[in-house]
Amino acid sequence: MTRIYVQKFGGSSLATPERLQECAEITHRRMEGGDQVVVVVSAMGSTTEQLISLARSLGIGHDSSSHDLLLASGEQISAAAMSLALSRYGHDSVPLSGGAAGLVTDGRPGCSEVVEINPERVNHELSHGRIPVVMGFQGMSRQGTLTLLGRGGSDTTAVVLAGALQTHLNSPRCEIYTDVDGVHTSDPKLVPHTSLLASIGYKPMHTLSRLGAQVMASTAVHYADCLQVPVRVCNSRTPGNGTMIEPQYDSFAPQGIIACAVTEELSRIQLDLPQASPALISDFLHATSESELVFHQREYNESEDSTRLEYTASPLVIDDLASTITHELTRTPSETVKMTIERSLARIAVVGNDLTRHSSTLNRSRKYLGSVGIGTKAWSLVDDTHCTFFVRSEDAHEALRATHRSLDLESTPQ
Repeated sequence: MTRIYVQKFGGSSLATPERLQECAEITHRRMEGGDQVVVVVSAMGSTTEQLISLARSLGIGHDSSSHDLLLASGEQISAAAMSLALSRYGHDSVPLSGGAAGLVTDGRPGCSEVVEINPERVNHELSHGRIPVVMGFQGMSRQGTLTLLGRGGSDTTAVVLAGALQTHLNSPRCEIYTDVDGVHTSDPKLVPHTSLLASIGYKPMHTLSRLGAQVMASTAVHYADCLQVPVRVCNSRTPGNGTMIEPQYDSFAPQGIIACAVTEELSRIQLDLPQASPALISDFLHATSESELVFHQREYNESEDSTRLEYTASPLVIDDLASTITHELTRTPSETVKMTIERSLARIAVVGNDLTRHSSTLNRSRKYLGSVGIGTKAWSLVDDTHCTFFVRSEDAHEALRATHRSLDLESTPQ
């Protein structure tokens, strides 16, 4: 039976005309095998970063429709170029915007969510033997305005399309092509002797992505979990088997530590709130629910009868939050809230299953980092799935390598 593959090619895979042609060949090989293919493309190379720089120089706010329209032009170029590359193999293809492919968004500029998907146009092109080449990272609001899906939005485009194309006879596969061989025990660009994971479940993959792994966007993993879409992550230059992200692994996942990741250039904010004001605590929890913030702990201090909330995010997000909190406090001057901000931090995350049973291994890792001169702070076993701690920004890469080493995640050098 013919299977549908949704193939997403990232910016690094499309960085040059030669690499783009290599990606077109991957699609061609799938088509030769008798399968149907939907292609999703990111902007080529560093195009998005260049467009962001242009927007900043022109003073265009990141929450405006003009900003979204400008940034989306990168994917438009990629889709047109990929369509031309596919024609060299004799394939008919049709470039489609996210809106034309049926992605309906909630309309928020810069970081829209997909609220509905109507793949009629994609199905129409497939039924006529054409390859839909979809521009990732974007969708269309019900009012007809182009909006961006936020960081890693092309991954999201691919996953939701695969989910929407599911029928009782066909379960599409989603393939994410990137510049690494798949999901490793840490970032292979920063850490030597990482091991390639043959498979990983949605839940640990989502945690890993949310806490620093760059291989796949956390939002896309969330959608894959909700829609039960199997995803294969592999290298566009040497495809191989890659890593399968699939539901079966969640049910039979081995216990223990899976991988570690780093997030650089963070700020950390601590809020000490009076326990006597549950409404105030509730308000702060609501105010700090922004997706870019990572919640670390809620801790009750009995001696001071206060609750501490702790979050990390980029310096810009933390500064915006601090400004909002300061403004809110002017409306409730009777409340005493202590706010502390730390800057120039990096967060190391250790991800696994049933980590409470591996506290001795985590403690050994903590001691090892100290023995090699890396200062750590705020170790927190957040739950059974991940542990986090912080180091100075300048120690980020060495701390990641030392953590990987101390957790016995290294592969045997070949």
